[in-house]
Formats: sequence, C-alpha cells, structure tokens
Amino acid sequence: MIRISSFSIEALHGLYSYRDCSLSNLSSDLIILYGDNGCGKTTILYLLFHLLSSQTNKGHLNSIAKVQFKHVRVFLSDGSVVSAERHDNSNSLPILFKIQRANSKGVEYSFIPETLRNQSLLDIVEREMQGKASAKATKSVKEKLYQKNLLNSLQYSLFNVDDDAHKKYLNALQDLQITCYFMAADRRMACDSIEDTKAPSYQQANENSGTDLITRIRTQYIKEALNSAAKYINRQIIGASNTGSKSTNDIYADLIYRISTEKFFDDNSTSNVDDLVTSLTELSAQNRKYSDLGLAPELDFININKAIKESSTGNGVILNKILSPYIDSLTARLKALQPVGMVIENFLNTLNSLFKHKTISFSPSNGFMIYGTNGGEPLGPEKLSSGEQQLLLLFCYLLVAKDKQSIFIIDEPEISLNIKWQRELINAMREIISDSSLQIIIATHSIELLSQHDDMVIALDPEIYRTDGHKYGITKKNDQ
Repeated sequence: MIRISSFSIEALHGLYSYRDCSLSNLSSDLIILYGDNGCGKTTILYLLFHLLSSQTNKGHLNSIAKVQFKHVRVFLSDGSVVSAERHDNSNSLPILFKIQRANSKGVEYSFIPETLRNQSLLDIVEREMQGKASAKATKSVKEKLYQKNLLNSLQYSLFNVDDDAHKKYLNALQDLQITCYFMAADRRMACDSIEDTKAPSYQQANENSGTDLITRIRTQYIKEALNSAAKYINRQIIGASNTGSKSTNDIYADLIYRISTEKFFDDNSTSNVDDLVTSLTELSAQNRKYSDLGLAPELDFININKAIKESSTGNGVILNKILSPYIDSLTARLKALQPVGMVIENFLNTLNSLFKHKTISFSPSNGFMIYGTNGGEPLGPEKLSSGEQQLLLLFCYLLVAKDKQSIFIIDEPEISLNIKWQRELINAMREIISDSSLQIIIATHSIELLSQHDDMVIALDPEIYRTDGHKYGITKKNDQ
C-alpha cells in the first residue's frame, strides 16, 4: 500500500514555497489541505495528480510544464520520491523529472514541451547553418545531412531527450502501481483509466452561455459516473459468480466418485437427513440477501426439504451423496458473492442515509436507478438537486477507485452540500472506501470538514520566495 506521506514545493507561481507538508501519520488515508484563497491549493492538487499519473499521450508532463515552480517533490510511504525540478528559475526549461525508489537506482528524464523544444533546436541550427552555407548546389545534400546530424546531436546533448529515457521514466512511474483520480471544482473527473468525457467543461459552457447547457453537462457527468460504477460492480459480480460454478459433467463426476468410494448405507440416515434440511434452509436464508440485490436467483427449498423429510428410512446417505456437490457449489458461490454484496449494500445504505426525498437502487441488468419518495418511474439525474448530484458523482467514482491502489484528489468537495452533509461527508467517503488502500486528498474551505478532522489538516502557510535567495514568511495585518 503506497500513499503520499508529504510534499514540498519551491517557488510555486514564482512566489510561494511550502516545506515538509505532512501529517504526523505518514500513511494516513486522508489529507486535507487548507489555506487562504490564492495560496495555490488547486494548483498543488493539479501538480500531485499529473506528477503521479503515468499514461502516455495524456499530456501529464506538458501540464506540469505550464505551472511556474522551481521544484516539486512528493514523498511516498514506501520511501519513494517523485520530483520535478527546474535548474535556473521557476520558468526555465528543461524540467528534470526524477523517481527514486528505496534501495534502487533512480531514474531521470529531462523534458521540454515538444513545441518549445523544436523551436529552440531550429533556432540553434539556423544560426549554425548561417556560417556554413555553401554557394554550390552540389553541397546541398551534405548540408542537409549535416543539419539532420546537428539536430539529433543537439536534441540529446542539450536536452537529454530520447525515447529510451522517457520509457524508463514512465516504466518506473508505472511500477509504483498508483492510479490517480482528480475531481476538479467544475466536477470534471480526470483519470488515466477513465475515458475523457464527451461533455464540454463548465468553462466552455459559460463561454457559450447557457444554463441549459450547464445542466446538460452536469447530467452527462452523472450518467458517466453511474455507468462506470455499474460496470465496476458487474465485473465483481461476474468474477464472483464464476466461483463455485461447475459443468454438468463435473457435478456428475463428483457424484459418481462420492457414491462409489463410500459405503452406501449406515446407521446415521436420520442424522444425514436432518443435516441436509438444515444446510439447505441456511443456504436459502443466505441467498435471499443476494437475490434481493439481483446478484443471484431466488432459491425455494420448501418442496425439496419436504421430500427429504418424507424419504424412506435409510435413504439419508444416498440423498447426502446426491446433494453434497450442489450444496458445496452453492456455498462457494455465496461466499464469493459476499464481498461484492457488502460493497453494494454499503454503497446504497451510505447514499440513501443522506438522501431524504430520493432513493437509489441497483440491479445488474439496469444498473443504478433513482426513485422519488412515491416510487413510480425512475428519475433522470437532472431531477436531482446540485448537492445530490455532487454526492452521487463523488461516491460513484470512489466506488470505482477502491478496487486499485488509488489516490483520489478532490478540489472543494463541499460545493453545493448543506452543513449537515458537510459534517457527514468524510465519514461517508471513508465508509465507501472501507477495506481498500485508497487515499483521499482534498482542498477545502469548509469549517465543518476542518473542525471534525483537524488531525488530518495540512495548513498551507507559505514562505514568500525571493530570487535573492532569502525566504520570507507572510505577515498578516492582524499579526503585526
């Protein structure tokens, strides 16, 4: 289990420096960032997400390069350190990305955004070629070859940019086996394992101006979250259902083996009958919970139990031999369904305990359904309040994320939530991710969240970064 233990940043936005931002519990499942407006909370979340995300072609390194900073270092609970550093100042290039694992050699990759890199190289080559231009056309081929070799040489020697170093860096990052999720303030979800949403952002909606468009975007986000959560649960159900499954051939082979290898009758026939009835009755009761969730078909053993009780004396052993393979198979399947059943039950109970005028249900065939207090036809996500939408969106993605070693980053989770829900939010999220290695990192202004979990709070109190090498703390007027 790997979690973020601490981080440090120098010259964020060319201005703020944060040193040893950590909790006393270095492997906490929750970190809350708090600070004044403008201190860089959202940017810090942004950097943590992109620095620990490893998939190619997602723009993670380019996104980091757009942020002004001197260095960012993230310390993980297994002793690993992931960092990004600029050599000269908070705007300089290249950026040196490093991964240092405990007891192993570090990996480095020097990065310049491709557009800037190509322009820089072309400028250098153009200056070089001006002094070597040939007046004879016969030398043009040599000049082109020289230019190509010069480009390759500069690319490696100046910027240390090569595919091999890039691959090694990404492989080292992937070896950490961390999946990062980032829920932004506009509620767009970013994660390497989630397809980019088809809906535009809230910012784009505002630019195109339309409340209806924003409502449609929010609805699309909810639908995608519900769909992702339903797919996750159905994968668990399929895996669990395969446990205990036997082909007809396997069942009969097991049955023949049991009958042929043990004596047919004994003096405990009545005891065998009673044990069978007890086993089938208990399995029926256990199965009822899963059938109510739609995870298993209903089992009615009333007629079977009646027939067993009325069987002729001495048939207990043979009945036991016949039914034992079935009982063993069903027992194994119900045992396998127990974890996913608890996940569904826990998710629905947590969500429905907060909702007062809506109810969420789940079935493998229909996924998640929303109903009003009077039942009737299912409601669309657009019928939920903004607070209800926020909870549903957040909880669905937490459910998806708990299956892996994940870091779930949320910017201002209290948005649209009433005071009561803010008080209950952290405990509800922890209930959703119970029995997982997931870590939640949030940035908030909510007094309700901060006061109830003050031992999880990192107060962002920056030093002011100065290029003269001095560091200055921020002195507020009421402190003077």
